[in-house]
Amino acid sequence: MAAPARPAAAVAVRPPAWLGDLLPAPLQPGKACLLAGEPVPSLALASRAIGRRRELARERGLAVALGIDMIHAAVDALLARMALPRAVALDVLAADDSALAEGVVAGIVRGGHAHDLELACGQARAATGLEHVALTLAGGVIAHPMTPEPGNVVLALRGHGPCDSDFEWTVERQRQLGLDPEQSLPGGDRLADALLVPQASFFSVLRDPLRQRWPARLLVVADGGLTGSLAAALPAGVGAGLDLRAWRPPPPFPQLLADGTRLSAAAAACSVGCGMLALVPERDADRWLGHTRAWNEPAEPIGRLTHGAGVEVVG
Repeated sequence: MAAPARPAAAVAVRPPAWLGDLLPAPLQPGKACLLAGEPVPSLALASRAIGRRRELARERGLAVALGIDMIHAAVDALLARMALPRAVALDVLAADDSALAEGVVAGIVRGGHAHDLELACGQARAATGLEHVALTLAGGVIAHPMTPEPGNVVLALRGHGPCDSDFEWTVERQRQLGLDPEQSLPGGDRLADALLVPQASFFSVLRDPLRQRWPARLLVVADGGLTGSLAAALPAGVGAGLDLRAWRPPPPFPQLLADGTRLSAAAAACSVGCGMLALVPERDADRWLGHTRAWNEPAEPIGRLTHGAGVEVVG
């Protein structure tokens, strides 16, 4: 009978050396710390990983943009839960020669500093040939979301470009149209680089309305596109009518719709450059519009909620 296999010898591991240069308090292998700070009535969590664009970021050397995007996406997810971000936890699995993971963590640190986030906890492990970076953002809930009802105005907040959930759609559109990833867009960016621009963070423009408890239901536009994200958030018996004829999507959406594809059709598959929707009472719509314009992030009224079901779009 064969001798039983010997257990593998334990191997001492250490976190990637570059973490010590990027983080104010380097994470230790397998060590986790607790969330610090003042107590809040309840916490909301939002988690993000590197996402669908990792290979494109590796190829273009733009991993930092992915890290910033992860922070922005998690911040917006918390805002939609009526919470303000407080602290971020990291989970890093990488080696010293992982340029992708190093760039992503550098972007997370940069995005965290821009939002005054505390690096509250996390863990780091060394791995050869593997790389994984994920974050969990904790925020304090400070308001209750409004229940959508017929008559509410639908306001669209403009993003910076395609979000992570748009990636497969954008790649397919490039293929269908035969677009060169190196072609220049208005403003000088190349098409491939524009697909890696971090999505917008709406923290600055939405912080005060949340603190002042303005009635609203905030929705992040993600999987399901603009119309799917809206439809998923509506209660039974409530639908929506949207008019996108005046909507001006940011690059590269005009280039990706160059064959005459209507916005109403694209909105069922992607964000069309809308990062977040705010459903607000009609009586408060002007206040919301004035506030966003004052922050130079003007929202656009694109429709209303209706009696019925489903989302109808023109444009």
